[in-house]
Amino acid sequence: FPASVAPVLLGASLAFKLDDVFSPLCLCLATGCAVAVHAAGNLVNTYADYARGVDGRVSSDKTLVQGALSPPQVRALITAAYATGALLGLPLIPLSRAPAGVLVGLLLAGAGSSYA
Repeated sequence: FPASVAPVLLGASLAFKLDDVFSPLCLCLATGCAVAVHAAGNLVNTYADYARGVDGRVSSDKTLVQGALSPPQVRALITAAYATGALLGLPLIPLSRAPAGVLVGLLLAGAGSSYA
């Protein structure tokens, strides 16, 4: 999930460069949150494509088509991934100097950016 991790590493680098502050705990929480929300978005896309009939014999994602997972299992994984993202992201609110509204907004923006 380099597309999830790279922005977090950039943010941690900027925080260190600008404020001379580095928190391994915040880095781990933010990275875990970003990866969980990214995974949820991928699962939403898989489920939506299957439900709309987009995924078939020739598609690259055959998770549901070949029965590796059932639709209820994918829905449960989506819920678990978003819950994991929230559980890892919410502790950042008291640990960060950023306004809480900004952090919650970023978490929601990440969740809302799930493509389908």
